[in-house]
Amino acid sequence: GPANASAASRRVVGAAICAGLFPNVIKVIRPRQRFTEVAGGAVAKDAEARQLRFFVAPPAGPPPLAAAAARHEGRGGELTDAGIEGLEQVNLHPSSVNFTQATYSSRWLVFSEKVKTSKLYVRETTEVTSYALLLFGGEVTANYADGTISVDGWISFSANARVAALVNGIRSKIDAVLEAKIQEPAMSLDNEEALRVAVRLLATDGLGTMAV
Repeated sequence: GPANASAASRRVVGAAICAGLFPNVIKVIRPRQRFTEVAGGAVAKDAEARQLRFFVAPPAGPPPLAAAAARHEGRGGELTDAGIEGLEQVNLHPSSVNFTQATYSSRWLVFSEKVKTSKLYVRETTEVTSYALLLFGGEVTANYADGTISVDGWISFSANARVAALVNGIRSKIDAVLEAKIQEPAMSLDNEEALRVAVRLLATDGLGTMAV
């Protein structure tokens, strides 16, 4: 039925999980890109799972987003220590299906809980896209000085202010639809344009190409 129309889309399902688990967000920091010499030149060397680092907002709340963080960020989600100041480093729990995962298409995960044993671990992690966080995360603001937009003041993306305005407009329409649904449970959502736009953005990650 209509409720399961996007059940096969990993991105859309991930967005639903993101909406339920936010603000439990993890930033994935990849090691700097390294290359291996081969007969034809040099090829990029894949990172190993143990080389990834994971950071979350501390219990006191997320730190203010520093403009330097965006400038220090390299290709592939690499950050210098200047870009992760104020964040709390965590480890994926060994029982997590992502524990041995070395590559992610996104720099962001969400998690169900954080526990302290021999180390600080996060459990039950799921990769989420930028649009999942933008549409179902915290407050979206534009940072004009460095050409980024942020969610909750610390989850940042390279984008101009127009994207922030677009996202906030869609979020307002989604909120209105959901409020109407709460007031009238029998209301059909099949023809709601705001929901169709949101699903399209999530399924394509804003690129216009459907993917699972």
